[in-house]
Amino acid sequence: MLRHAELHLTEASSGKWKGQIVLSKRGRSRLRRFLFMATMNLVIYNPEFKATIHSNNVKGKKLG
Repeated sequence: MLRHAELHLTEASSGKWKGQIVLSKRGRSRLRRFLFMATMNLVIYNPEFKATIHSNNVKGKKLG
C-alpha cells in the first residue's frame, strides 16, 4: 500500500544547503487522502488511539 501511495521521505538539498525532510507525494493522491481520512477517524472516534496521540504530542512539545 505504501508503494502505491509513494509515501517516501525525501529531502530537498543542494551542496551546503540542507532542506526539510518531507513526504515525496508522487503516488496516488486519492489513496493518500483515504489513508489520512481513516487516520483522522481513528483519532476522533477511538479513545485509546486519541490518548496515545495526545501523549506523543505532549512528549514532543516538552522535548522541544
